[in-house]
This record gives sequence, C-alpha cells and structure tokens, in this order.
Amino acid sequence: MNKLTLTTELEMFFQTLPPENNNNPDAHYADTFSNLFFRYVSEVPGEGLAFPPASSVLSALISDPTKDIFLENMTGVSTEILTTQEYSFKLGRSLDLFIDLLPQIFELPENFVPTIAQFKLSSDLASFLDPVFKNTLSTSRDLASAIVDAFTLKLSSSFVTDVNTGITTNWITS
Repeated sequence: MNKLTLTTELEMFFQTLPPENNNNPDAHYADTFSNLFFRYVSEVPGEGLAFPPASSVLSALISDPTKDIFLENMTGVSTEILTTQEYSFKLGRSLDLFIDLLPQIFELPENFVPTIAQFKLSSDLASFLDPVFKNTLSTSRDLASAIVDAFTLKLSSSFVTDVNTGITTNWITS
C-alpha cells in the first residue's frame, strides 16, 4: 500500500462513521487504524515504507502488539467529544508507539542502525489537524491527508546509519 492508497482508505473509513450495528465503535476505530497503518509499512515490499526493507515474517510478530497499541491509546475517539488536542494526542501516541516497533521488522546488515525521528506525533499531530478541524469546508479527505502526511513525515525524517562509514540514509516512503 502506498501513501495515496492509505489516504484513500482512511478517507473512506471516515465517510462510513459511525459503523452500523457496532457495539464497540472505539475498537472498530482502533482496529481499522492499526490495520491500515500496519498494511502501509508491511503489505507490499518496496511500497509504503520502501526503505529500510521490512521482513514479512518479522512483520507478523508485531501485528498483535500493533493492534494492542491502537486499542489501548484510542479509547474514546469515536464515543466521546474530543478537542483537537485530545484526538491528536490519542492518535499521535498510537502512531509514535507503532513507529517505535518498526526497527524490529527491518532486514538490515548488523552495521546499519535505525534511528527514529525525535519529534512526537502525540504532541505535533495537532498542528497538522487543527487547520482541518477549524475549517468548516474540510472534508474526510483533508483529515485523512493531514494524518498520513504527519505519519510519513516522521517516517521519512527517521534514518539508518552505517556505523562503519558514518553514512546516514533517511527512511524512504512512497
């Protein structure tokens, strides 16, 4: 899955809220987010997170922890009235913790060390979402784009260092 597909899938999800006949809308929300972002980094080699390469075998090992992260952190996102800050913190924290898991799935030589960008989506996502929430003409596409843009910015701001040469390479997203 690439960035455009992730944005489109997220947009379609927002357009179908609230889900009919769903007894646990928070779990549905968290499950959808964990599934979409997990698919972005691991579904098709060379798409989504194109570098560092992710192992499909190792990716399977973080599938359940990814779901748990989103379930634990996104309680109330579909059942409570949240401010931009509250929503951004819950979603941003989920994305930060998910990104923290990613080095576990990389297939890198021993001399390559991944480093995750230091900024936190739990605090910085609001700057992406606030303009969307304040604009009465914003659409579900605008919201999806803002979330995906912030997520991919953090990924592409992260890097891998070859400790033998000191050369760093940013993570590559598509």
